[in-house]
Amino acid sequence: MSEKLNNKNHRFFLVVLACYFLPAVALVLFTVSQMPTDSAKWVFGLSFLLASLGSVALIFSFLRFKEGTTAPSAEVSASKAVEPLSEEREDVQAMQSELESLRGQEEALVEELEEVKEAWYRQKAEYEELQSQFANFKEEHLRVIAEYQEHSEKRERLLKEYTETVNGLRATMDDKQKEIHNLESSIDDLTYDLNTLLKVTETESDMPMPPTQEEFLRAPSPVVEREREGSKQLQRCLNIAQKLTSSYFAEDARFQMGMDNSALNRRRLYDAFRSESSCIVFVYSLREGHLVFANDQTKEFLGWGPENFIHDFKDLMRGGQEVWQETLNRLGQTQEAELLLSFASKNEGEKTLQCRLAVIRTGVFKNHAVGILYPLSTTSTVPGHI
Repeated sequence: MSEKLNNKNHRFFLVVLACYFLPAVALVLFTVSQMPTDSAKWVFGLSFLLASLGSVALIFSFLRFKEGTTAPSAEVSASKAVEPLSEEREDVQAMQSELESLRGQEEALVEELEEVKEAWYRQKAEYEELQSQFANFKEEHLRVIAEYQEHSEKRERLLKEYTETVNGLRATMDDKQKEIHNLESSIDDLTYDLNTLLKVTETESDMPMPPTQEEFLRAPSPVVEREREGSKQLQRCLNIAQKLTSSYFAEDARFQMGMDNSALNRRRLYDAFRSESSCIVFVYSLREGHLVFANDQTKEFLGWGPENFIHDFKDLMRGGQEVWQETLNRLGQTQEAELLLSFASKNEGEKTLQCRLAVIRTGVFKNHAVGILYPLSTTSTVPGHI
């Protein structure tokens, strides 16, 4: 920068010197041209010499002055240049230390960025794994739902088929049970008829031998015979009632869908005592205190239908209520009880009937009382104990 400035100063100085020297040379040449030739040569030569010497002296004096004035400025500039250089070195060192710290921060940031990248890649891998697991779970869930729906439909079909099968079996069992009851009733009837025939046969076999007077006196009276027949009739009804047991389908709660067991049991009683035409047969609930069954002979003996007789039993009873209650209270202590009861007849006013009672120990009607009512014998006329 300083060299360029010096070159510019030298050029300016040469231009100033030319402007000073050229007019002098031009003036000398003009003067010489106006003088004679010999005198002009000496004058020109002397003037040119003096002008040249003055110019050279002026140049040297200017150069020395230039050197004297530029030397201190050069030292000052050098000193001034040294000071910024030290400051620049300090700045450079500070910048270098800052650069080193920045490089350390950059390395730390690079390491942190690598860790963040690794963590991001791990998170991405975990996310992809979770997405895969979710897809598998979703597929498994859909498969389980489909299987559940299929099993539900299959179970409903099987349940429907089982229900239809059970209903069919129940209807079949009801029919078979009715047939069994009919057969049992027929068997009981046939047994009773057979026993009657056997007794008749035995009686006929004994008839050819006429009884002696002692045998005739010891023979039971008609009243005693009628009492025996009443006791046998009660025992027969008791055996029939105790044979009525619940079937498997009636006892199992799975098959009691809308089945009225009490109505079914009353129907079975009706079928069992349908052939009993010599007396009124009834079943009395000791726990509930009312009749639960009566056969059709109520209409023949008293003129009332079975339903009316069952419903209005205590109202129709006109005599022997106290004896009836006492007999019920002590019925569990005896095998058989006998009493007279008076009932309101529909067509004949009051009618006294002989009653026999026994407790049913087994079967559907366990702890119920079975009883028979038949026409009164000639020796008993007042309702009460016999």
